[in-house]
Amino acid sequence: MIVVTFFKRVVLIVAHVAALAALYVLMRPVFSWYMGQVPAAGVDLYYSATYAAYQLKNFSLPWNSFKDIWFAGYPLFRDLFQLYFYLMVPFVKDFGIVEGIKLYVLAVTLGFGASCYFLFFQLGRNIVLGLLLTLLVMFSVNVYGAAIWGGSLPYYSSQLFLPLCLGFLVYGKRTGERRWFYLSALLAGLGVNGHP
Repeated sequence: MIVVTFFKRVVLIVAHVAALAALYVLMRPVFSWYMGQVPAAGVDLYYSATYAAYQLKNFSLPWNSFKDIWFAGYPLFRDLFQLYFYLMVPFVKDFGIVEGIKLYVLAVTLGFGASCYFLFFQLGRNIVLGLLLTLLVMFSVNVYGAAIWGGSLPYYSSQLFLPLCLGFLVYGKRTGERRWFYLSALLAGLGVNGHP
């Protein structure tokens, strides 16, 4: 009995990995299009580039930093929450400012897709249905449109937390374990610390 349960779990994990791999393969044309834009697509990409470059050159926490850019100067804590700009720093450091932020956007997009898949699988308990619904969300204009037309990239980054938090709430409701509720609350707090 233990062997059968173990085998079922292994098959389920392999099926989930295959579904996420299929999601990546199907999204590659959009990713290639986004990376190939010269000049880079997105009016707010340069806003994020300004903050990420500032953090790369002057890394400090908001309460002990002074922003001396944009022809003014004031303490950094007066700005909105900065979590995503800190997360952009490794991408910017390794790939350059614009390319690094574009790769960060793609990583966030994949995270959002994985979060949607997790939520839809928890709701429907069906891998194919979860993948199909995720693809419908991922190919909607509201996903890639937000990365290039309106809203800053921190807003774009925050969207991956909603399906993830809801997925953990559904999973916690089904299992009856409160720790999934607490994890959902923690992730929601992280999302707000990235950008309200």
